[in-house]
Amino acid sequence: MTGWKPFPDGTRVRHLRDHYEGWIDGLTWLEDSETNPDGKTRYRIRIQTHRDRKLSSHDQLEDCKDTERIFRSTEGLIQKLIGKKSDHGKDNERLAHWISLLPLPYTIWALGNYDPANQNDPVKSVKNAAIFGNITYAVDQFFLKLDRILNPEIPIAIAPSCEADKYNPALLALVKRLAENERVDATSSLRRHQSITSSRRLRQNGLPGNTIDRHLSSIQVTEPSKIAGKVILLLDDIITTGATFMACRKLLLDAGAVEVICLALGKTPQGKQKTKTPIKRRLAKVRDLNLSRQNLSGTSMRPSLD
Repeated sequence: MTGWKPFPDGTRVRHLRDHYEGWIDGLTWLEDSETNPDGKTRYRIRIQTHRDRKLSSHDQLEDCKDTERIFRSTEGLIQKLIGKKSDHGKDNERLAHWISLLPLPYTIWALGNYDPANQNDPVKSVKNAAIFGNITYAVDQFFLKLDRILNPEIPIAIAPSCEADKYNPALLALVKRLAENERVDATSSLRRHQSITSSRRLRQNGLPGNTIDRHLSSIQVTEPSKIAGKVILLLDDIITTGATFMACRKLLLDAGAVEVICLALGKTPQGKQKTKTPIKRRLAKVRDLNLSRQNLSGTSMRPSLD
């Protein structure tokens, strides 16, 4: 059938006859009386915590449109797709594990890019609010942006900090202010009960960042009644790999949320050139000077080994 547009993988759908809900997890080639409009496939439907997939045809399903329940508009938002494949070997190892735990692929949204080298980046005011105490200023940077795009009555949770029983104070204040405009403050829904080392510190020590398992074992859902049967907005300051978001999403889904839409204030660009440390900058200057002298004299400045 020409013009048929399949539901994208990761779309949450509802079965019109059997009333179950799940996520599109690809197509299965199966010719029978209930095929899709192409006459040769059916959808695989993944249901959270269920091992087996259900099969269904397009005319039996409806898109739950969860993103539209959260956002008035996604125009201007940046997307990070957590897919099933990557060109990077280590990413594929991570994704293979996530696929076994979560409905994927999945889109994480961000208000804009985050530049860690820019001291005036507004996301830094939120990230460092606990250190510098600039909570009101940090909230003012993002309240109007979020208030314009978020629908009323939605529950808003936040990802807990790496320290046990700690939350970013600016995110707490931001959600409290958004809740005054008809949203639901669900910031107490997730709690870090065991401290973990931050991903930034792990990377500084040459170690891999936090995995989804470290988050799953150190965070718990504390108030399931606030999220059960609802589409939740999960808010955090920065998205880099997505491990924190995806762990929190799984915990909330397992506790009864029907979907979790993830939104970061800033997205760290991937593949960005790392800032050189002072010693690397000095070595680069020496190298450039030697190359310049070599070009002028036609001979290398490096001592002979003969």
